[in-house]
Parts: sequence; C-alpha cells; structure tokens
Amino acid sequence: MIFDIKNFQTPEWVCHLMVNQIPAKEYSHVLEPTPGKGNLIEILRQRGFEVLYPERDFFETDLQSDCVVMNPPFMPMQKGYDILYKCMDCADYIVALMPWLTLINSEKRTKKIKEWGLTSSPELFSREQEFRLAFW
Repeated sequence: MIFDIKNFQTPEWVCHLMVNQIPAKEYSHVLEPTPGKGNLIEILRQRGFEVLYPERDFFETDLQSDCVVMNPPFMPMQKGYDILYKCMDCADYIVALMPWLTLINSEKRTKKIKEWGLTSSPELFSREQEFRLAFW
C-alpha cells in the first residue's frame, strides 16, 4: 500500500468519538463539508442523523447546517482553516478534527476560533497519542 500524505481518511473509531460529541437531542441535521470516502457520513447515519454533504468542492456550494462534523484536509494547511471559517459562519455547533497547532500556532487564528467558542475536548485530547497512531 502506498501512503498518500494528502489522503487522511478518518478511522471508524475516531468517527464514533467525534459523533459522540454532538448533543443529539439538539441537532437532527449535520453537515459534513469534507466527506472523503464517507466514513463520518456512515457513522452519522447509523446514529440517526440526516447528513448534508457536498458532491463537489465545498466552496462551490451553499450548504449550511446548525451542526457541522468534519475532518478537513490540511494540504495545503490554509484550506482546512478556510473550511473551518466558512463553517463558523453558518453553524452553531462544530466538531472538527484539527491539528493541535490550530490553537497555538497563530495568535490571530486562535483569537478568532476562541471568540467563536471552539475549544478542545478533554475526552478527545486525552487520546492524542491514539489519534497520531491512527493516521500514521
């Protein structure tokens, strides 16, 4: 198997952890703006959510939802942040698998993200080593 550095599909066990972060009673529709092979979509549907996702580039759509779950691409790095910012404009609740540098790498970015209300999840953060191994 050839490792593709631009193609990080979210492992099923990580999808379950991410979907567990959604307050299910508050949201029935979820946007997955970067579906890849559909791993997150499958788990969301199994849990009873109606899933919206783009069939082409997310920036070429007008999809919106109050809740977003995503593992955006970060090749190039700015693309992942651009997707996050677009989702921050349309959603009340976001579960995003982001590089740990997201909250420490840029004062301007950190300020914008924290003002919106994004934080790291203690449950997920405590499993950082598992996440690293899952993608390598």
